[in-house]
Amino acid sequence: DQVRAMELVLTASPEWFKRDRTGQAEDVRGGKWVQDNLDFLQQKYGKENVVSFTLHQDEKTPHIHAVVI
Repeated sequence: DQVRAMELVLTASPEWFKRDRTGQAEDVRGGKWVQDNLDFLQQKYGKENVVSFTLHQDEKTPHIHAVVI
């Protein structure tokens, strides 16, 4: 009767992301990269098992924290 969770961090090389003139990565919310990562997790683990999917853009390289059960 245990539920196990796995936390994943999804990212790419810093050079992969387009940058603005200040060097900050461009906003990727709603973009293909984010959707592709969500689709991958849902296909691999099941849509109902992806319980958290959070995009972080507060650092140099955008990344996603996800939890699957």
